[in-house]
Amino acid sequence: MLPPKRSYSQVKPCFNSGKLHSPEHDRHFDVQDGKLQLYKEKDNPKLHLSINGQNIADWFKQKYQELKQSLRPHIKPLVKPEMTIGNGPKM
Repeated sequence: MLPPKRSYSQVKPCFNSGKLHSPEHDRHFDVQDGKLQLYKEKDNPKLHLSINGQNIADWFKQKYQELKQSLRPHIKPLVKPEMTIGNGPKM
C-alpha cells in the first residue's frame, strides 16, 4: 500500500544550523537555528524556499550586505549625484 500523497503546502518547517552556499555571491553563509520552509504562493505555482520567513534570495543579499559592512564599515554605498537639466551635477 502506498503512503498518502502530501502536498508541499503541508510540509512542516525544519530548524537547521550549518552553512549555505550562494552561487550568486560565491560564498558560504552560516545559519544558526534557521527555520527552513518550502512554500507556494497562490498566484505562482513554483516552490520557494524561505529562511526565518524571508525568501532565500533576499536572505543571501542581506547576509552579503552585512558581510560587506563588517569588512569595510567606513565605506558607505555609492550614491549617484543628482542631475539638473542643462547644468550638470548639483554641488
